[in-house]
Order: sequence, then C-alpha cells, then structure tokens
Amino acid sequence: MASFNISLISKTKQEIVIPSEPRTRASGNCSAQEAWLNLAFPLGQLHITFRQDTKDKTFFLREVNITLNLKDYWMFAGAVLKGMVTPLGRAFTCEKVDIEVTPNVSFSMMNVKAQAFKLEGGNYGKEMKCSSGSPNMTVPIVVGVILVVLILIVVIAYLVARRRNQRGYQPL
Repeated sequence: MASFNISLISKTKQEIVIPSEPRTRASGNCSAQEAWLNLAFPLGQLHITFRQDTKDKTFFLREVNITLNLKDYWMFAGAVLKGMVTPLGRAFTCEKVDIEVTPNVSFSMMNVKAQAFKLEGGNYGKEMKCSSGSPNMTVPIVVGVILVVLILIVVIAYLVARRRNQRGYQPL
C-alpha cells in the first residue's frame, strides 16, 4: 500500500501526510490512453494521471494536481511531466518517488507499486524497480584505477628507456 506526503516550502516548511482510508476517499477511472486516480482527504485532494504511449509501448505518470485547503486560503499546484516510465504489462515499484510539482511544492510517494495498463487477469505484471537515484560508482572507480595503473606503466617505461639512452654507446 502506497503512502503519500505533500511538502510545502514557504516561511515554515509544512509536511502534509495524506491519511489512509476511511479518512481518504479514492476514486478513479480509465480510458484506452489514460488512467486517473483521485484521493480526497480532509485538507484537500490529489489527482494523478497516467498515460499510455502505444508507440513506445510504455506507460508513465503524466500529471499531478494538488488542491489544499490551508487555514486561510486554498492552494493549487499542478505539473505535467513524464515520470515513472515503465514498459506496458509491467509494474513500476519503488521505495520512494519524489516529484517537484512547483518550486515550493513537492510530492512524495512511498512503497509504490503501480501498473496503469495491461493488467493480465487483474494481476500486476513483472516488477520493474526504480533507480535508487544514486548511481553505482563501482564501474567508474575500476576504470579510473585501471587508467592510473596504465599511466604509471607508461611513465616508468619512459624513465627506463631514457636512462638507457643517457649511457651513450656501449662497447662491443
């Protein structure tokens, strides 16, 4: 089960946790190309749209709209994006997905498992895990070490060859 947080950055950073049922009502709908999820909670609502790209055979998070009823005013934030891109027939899974809706509003989803299209028999397809955000540094480190070793070999070979040439002619 996914959980959702909304962060507002103003004079004081405010974190809004969208509560689980029954305090939050979920509704949704879908067409051949789009799927919508709407979460209505005591402080507002969250609307998420997924879109299918039949050309690339993928689905992706297309739109996030947030409406909040803060103490003295209503706030609306929306973003159109192309996130969580996943092949059709597979399920997107991730421990945490962060989305910047506006410079002052960010949206986080935790423990996400989503498949908007091509569910066989109502079941999720094979999981596709998100990237962790921090790239694996093993390969660049190994390549760097190999380059340093090669440079050292070339420098040592140069010094040895130069030293031999300084001796002059060798008697026979």
